[in-house]
Amino acid sequence: MVCGFSSNDRDNTVYTRIEHPNETKTREEFHQLTEKAVCTATAKYNFTGVDGIIAAVLVLIWLSISSFPPANRIDSRQLFAMSLPPPPPALKAVTLTHVRYQRGDQLGHFLAWISLVPVFISLGGFVSHFLFRRELHTLLFALGLCLSHIISDTIKTAVQQSRPSTCHLLETCDSHGWPSSHSQYMFFFATYFSLVQWRRSRRINPDDVETGFRWGLCALTWFLAVLTMQSRVYLGYHTVGQVFAGMTLGILLGAIWFSLVDKVFRGYFPMIEDSLIGRMFYLKDTSHIPNVLKFEYDNARAARKGAGSKSS
Repeated sequence: MVCGFSSNDRDNTVYTRIEHPNETKTREEFHQLTEKAVCTATAKYNFTGVDGIIAAVLVLIWLSISSFPPANRIDSRQLFAMSLPPPPPALKAVTLTHVRYQRGDQLGHFLAWISLVPVFISLGGFVSHFLFRRELHTLLFALGLCLSHIISDTIKTAVQQSRPSTCHLLETCDSHGWPSSHSQYMFFFATYFSLVQWRRSRRINPDDVETGFRWGLCALTWFLAVLTMQSRVYLGYHTVGQVFAGMTLGILLGAIWFSLVDKVFRGYFPMIEDSLIGRMFYLKDTSHIPNVLKFEYDNARAARKGAGSKSS
């Protein structure tokens, strides 16, 4: 280390002010600061030999200790700001399939997939079923689910009940939680689907295999509805009261909508089938047929036999 002055001019030296180590930005600046501190102390107190070495070591120890940032310089305003929840991000993601769960939680992973059942029903069920079957009853079923979702969002906006405290981790604090839309959707679906199957089962033999299959599907929809309700609480998106409110709303709206379709809209199905749009898109109603699968199977066989007889 070269201090840049001799022992003869120590008394006339203009001593360099020692900057606080926290103000250094690079390692090179810190080394230069250390050299200045040692040289200044040596020049001021005329340290030589062992005394100079001891002084240099003491200065280095002081610099090392003081280089740590002060830990007790947080005032009350900073503490209050740190206790506040973080503000919502400026950008918001489309959370159609964005469901979070604790890493390593197998049950949470399973329930996260269960929580996506409404998405699978909407995109994989109704869209594909209507494209390939063109059922008017299915179209009104999907319309009822959309209307019930709008009603649920309207109630959420009016009530404005917050989600659980875990919403900070899930980034859902900017939305409301009462009632649960997932719970409302699934119980609307289970209620309407069960009433449709109950209406069709009255036209077929109760001992038929088709009847058992129908009621098995109904049980599956209710089981999925309960699991979806449980998943929203387990994953921290809703409270117990919010999912039960969604369940009640879904059952009520599903029963009301089925009554409207069965007693009011169903009377317009023949007119829609005979309309220009109905003939263009092959819209049809099969709600009066007890067993649609058997009906299609018998007609497909009859058409094949008729085609075979014509070719011969």
